[in-house]
Amino acid sequence: MSEFLSVAKKNILKVACLLFIYEFVLILIGMTNFPYIDDTGRQIQGNTFFGAHYSRWGSEFLSWIVQGNDHLTDLGIVTFILSGIVLTFASLILVYVLNDKRIGWLPMIASSLLGLNPWFLGCVSFRFDGPYMTVSVLSAIFPFLYWNKKGIFYPLSIICIFLMCNTYQLSSGIYIVIVLTLLFKEFLQKENIFHLLKTALFSALSFSAGILLFFFETKLNPEIAKRGASVEIASLTELPISFARNAHVYFATIYRQSSFHWKVLAVVLMIIFIGTCIKKSKITAIGTGISAIVYLGLASVLSYGVFLVFSASLAFSNPRYAYGFAAFFTILLICMTDYSKTIGLKRVTRFTSVLFLYYLLSFPLVYAAQLHFQYESFQNQSLQLSSDISPYINDKRKTVITSRLFKNSPILVNSEQNFPMLNDLVTNNEWLYWPNNYLFNTISGLDVTFAPHVHPENFSASGKEKVVSNYFYDIYTTDQELYIINK
Repeated sequence: MSEFLSVAKKNILKVACLLFIYEFVLILIGMTNFPYIDDTGRQIQGNTFFGAHYSRWGSEFLSWIVQGNDHLTDLGIVTFILSGIVLTFASLILVYVLNDKRIGWLPMIASSLLGLNPWFLGCVSFRFDGPYMTVSVLSAIFPFLYWNKKGIFYPLSIICIFLMCNTYQLSSGIYIVIVLTLLFKEFLQKENIFHLLKTALFSALSFSAGILLFFFETKLNPEIAKRGASVEIASLTELPISFARNAHVYFATIYRQSSFHWKVLAVVLMIIFIGTCIKKSKITAIGTGISAIVYLGLASVLSYGVFLVFSASLAFSNPRYAYGFAAFFTILLICMTDYSKTIGLKRVTRFTSVLFLYYLLSFPLVYAAQLHFQYESFQNQSLQLSSDISPYINDKRKTVITSRLFKNSPILVNSEQNFPMLNDLVTNNEWLYWPNNYLFNTISGLDVTFAPHVHPENFSASGKEKVVSNYFYDIYTTDQELYIINK
C-alpha cells in the first residue's frame, strides 16, 4: 500500500486529471436533478431499504454515515462527488496493478471508462445509492494491490468479495476478469504453469468463499425469497442450459445497445490487442495468438459474473446488468495503451484507442443532456395533465386509467437513432410504473394512481361522461375512475 501511495504522489497531476474527468461528468449528471427510478420514492419517503429489500447491508450502513442518520434526503451533488472520488481510487489501482506499477497518461484516461462507460451510467445516475455501487467496483479491485503477496491477497479477497456483494453484486465479474488478465500476462512471460494454476485455483476458492458468505447472509433475509426468479440460482441439472442462455442474452443485449461505430472500433481494438500480445510475449507467436483468443473469449463471458448461473436472464432488463463487459474492455484498453517499443503498433494502438475513448467518453455528456430533456418533457406534460384532471379528482375518484402516461422527449427519440443505448438507459415517459406515478404526484401535488387499460380503439364511452377534449387526449369520468384516451 505504501508503494502504491508513493507512485500516486509522483503522478499526482495524472490522478488530478482523472478525478476531474469523473467529477465533471458526474456533477453534470447530478445537476440535471433527474430522479432516477428508485430515487422518486426515496426523495419523498426517505426510506433506504438497501439491506431489507436487497441484502445490500454495506450500502445500508454507508448511507447512514453519508446522511448522518438512517433517513434519506436528497443531498444534491454530494453523492455524485463521492462517487467520483471512489471511482478515481478504483481506476488508479487498476492501472497500477495491470501496468506493473506504471501510471501513464493514456492508460489513466482510458481507466475512466471503468465508471463512465454507457452500461455503468445508470448506476452513477442514482442520487441515493450511486456511491455505494461504486464502492462495489472498488471492492472487486482493491485486493489486487496485494497480488504479489498471496498470504494477504486470498483472505482479503474473501472480505472484499463479501463487501462487494453487500454493496452491488453486479461487480462480481470484474474480480474474475482481473484475475484472468494477470494470469494471462504472467503466462505470456513464461511463468511456471503449475504456479499459475495454483493461483487460479486459490483465487477461485477465495471468490467462492466470499460469495458463499453472502449467500448464507441472504438466507437470513426473508424478503429476498419474495423477489422470485431474479434472485434464484439454477439447479445443477439446469445449470449448463442457464449458463449458455444467460451468456447469449448478455452478448445479444450488449450488441443491440451498442452504436455501430462502437462495435466496429471494439472489433479493431481486439485485433490490435492480439497483435500487442504477440509483440510483448516470450512464447511463440502462434501460441500467443491462440491463448489471446482463448483469454478474450473466456474473460468476456465471465465478465457477467455470478449472474451466469441465475435462472433468469437479467441482462436484457437493464443496461447496468452488463457493465462487467465494459469493465473487461476497459482492462483491455489499459493494457494495450501501456508502453510499447514497437513504434508502428504503438501509433495504431494510440490512434484507435483515442478515437474509441472520444466516442465512449462523449456519450455520458449526450446522456446527461437527454436526462434533462426527458425530465423537462415529463414536467411540462405533468403540469398540463394535472391542470386538466385536478377538478375531477376527489376522495372517491383517485384512479386514472390510461394506455400510457406521457410522450418521450422528441430530442431523445431523435438521439436514439444514433445511440440505441438511450432507449434502455433513459427512463421512458410512457411507462405506467410506480416511479413515473411517484414523479407525477410529486410534480402535480395530486395523489392519484395510474392503471393501464386496453387500446383507445377498444374503449367504450358508454356510462362515462366526457369532461375534457383537446389536442392531446379525451378525458372521461365515472363515479370512481377517470379515463384518459390519448390521441
